[in-house]
Amino acid sequence: NKAKFNEYCFNNVLEFTNTLFNHPSFIKYLDTNKICGSIVNWISTLVEIYNEKLGELVYESLLEVFIEYEVNLHTFEVVLLPVGIYKYSIDNMRILQNQNLTCNIRNLTLNFFVITTQDILYLKFLYCNCKSISSFVIRLPKNNDDSLLIEKVISQMIISQNDLKKILFGYSNPFLSLKNSNCSNTF
Repeated sequence: NKAKFNEYCFNNVLEFTNTLFNHPSFIKYLDTNKICGSIVNWISTLVEIYNEKLGELVYESLLEVFIEYEVNLHTFEVVLLPVGIYKYSIDNMRILQNQNLTCNIRNLTLNFFVITTQDILYLKFLYCNCKSISSFVIRLPKNNDDSLLIEKVISQMIISQNDLKKILFGYSNPFLSLKNSNCSNTF
């Protein structure tokens, strides 16, 4: 990726940012929305007009660093948007494909604006590979064409967790049937 950054004339900036990753093992909390916002702000200070391709490159490079240095996440918040300047956050599947990053997630917040096939795969991967979630917050769009499929996948997600203590459905509560009687804080 360094060669790609050089295309944007950022060779000096990259040497400075390398010092940010001397201790990646200390990263326990990852909020993709905040990362995307920071990328937009950072790029806007370097160039006059925001460049989406450069934003994607920065985001992909950060993901590679997290994966390479085996960041061990405890809290993971993700906003999944299909369009706009944050659409590259959909690439979070790369984070989840590395079990070292996801195996110890305790607090998971997923914020969907539109449910896609990729999002369903995302949830399936999570419930198969992460069993440590104790707090699960999920925000779904009010109108879901695939609400039965989504309910099934979310139900599997809830059942798969060994220590789930809190479940929160944001925006609307179309999934009352998922209320888990073994979990004291579901609402």
